[in-house]
Amino acid sequence: MPGIPPASTTPPPSADDHPPLFDLGPKGPPVPGGTGNGGGPQIKVSPDALRKFAENIEQLIPLIDVSVAQLNGVNVRAGSFPNAVNLANSINAPGRLTDTVTQVFITGKKTITDTAAAMRKIAADYDKAEELNSITVSDYGRYVAGAMGDVNTLIGIGDASNPAAKGGGSTD
Repeated sequence: MPGIPPASTTPPPSADDHPPLFDLGPKGPPVPGGTGNGGGPQIKVSPDALRKFAENIEQLIPLIDVSVAQLNGVNVRAGSFPNAVNLANSINAPGRLTDTVTQVFITGKKTITDTAAAMRKIAADYDKAEELNSITVSDYGRYVAGAMGDVNTLIGIGDASNPAAKGGGSTD
């Protein structure tokens, strides 16, 4: 039929054909397992494994920093359309979406930092002891209470103004 172009036989582009919207830097570290080379279903608990876990989760901090920096660059400009102005205000206004998401990132970064410190403390105590059992339950609870309180605050069941009120929390 004249005037109608033939159907394209070229497949649509895939997600792999496009660069990411934001370059968040390197991906997270490989997950160790078994013999330490990523192979095998074994679970290993040792001072070295605890330190490796702390090191791995700390590698997320630069990604959080990049995300916060990019989020701080968000500035929705609405023009003069009333609905667009409302949308822009819900994103840009103080205490709205960008501030809330930034706070989640900041709390997440603190949680990672506290958790890594707790893992290193446990590893140091484990290094000094003959067996992990020498670390008492109360010691373990004390080490991870701050991190757990931060996690509870992050997911909304803790109280940011009083982190020890619901499930522990950092009191430093």
